[in-house]
Amino acid sequence: MNTIAQTTPNILDIEVEEINQLLEQHWLLRVLQPKLRHQIEESVENSPNLAGYVREYDGEMYLSLEAISNPQKREQVYDLIQCYQIDESVSLQKAPAGLRACLERGRNKHGRFIGAVAVGAILGCVIGLMGMALGVLLLSVTGLRDEVVGLRITAVMFVTFCALGWVAGTYYLWRVRPWVR
Repeated sequence: MNTIAQTTPNILDIEVEEINQLLEQHWLLRVLQPKLRHQIEESVENSPNLAGYVREYDGEMYLSLEAISNPQKREQVYDLIQCYQIDESVSLQKAPAGLRACLERGRNKHGRFIGAVAVGAILGCVIGLMGMALGVLLLSVTGLRDEVVGLRITAVMFVTFCALGWVAGTYYLWRVRPWVR
C-alpha cells in the first residue's frame, strides 16, 4: 500500500462530483473486490512503473483508463474489467498490457526475472550475430587477417556482442519494460 501512495499521483484537487463524472464517462474504474485490490497493490509493488494505471482517492482505489483514447475501446476495456471483478475466469487478453499486468495473478519477481533472462538470451544471440556480421564487414573493409593469436576475430566478436546483448536485453526487459513477458 505504501508503494502506491509513494509512486502514484493521487487525484488532487478533485471533488467527489468530478470523481463520479469520471466514473460515469469510464475514465476511471472503481476497484470493488478487496482481493483484486490486494493483487493490484502487489503488482505495483513488483513493478512500480505500473503505478500510472492506479489512482487512489479518499481510501478508494481506481484503475485509470486514460491511456485508452478511443472511446469504444475504452468502453470495451471498462466492461471487460467490470466482468473480471465479478468472475476472475474472464480473459484479459483484450485489455492493454499495463492494465493486464496490474490485474493478472502469479506475476512475481522471480518469474519475471527468469523470463527476462530467457528472452534476453535470445536477444543476445541476435545481437551477437549482428556483431559477427559487423566483424566480417570490418575485416573485409580494412583487409586485416581474420585470425589473431589463434582465435578468429569474428568468433570473438560474436561471443562479446552476444554477452553484451544478453545483459542489455535482460536489463531492458527486467527494469524498463517489466510487464513484457
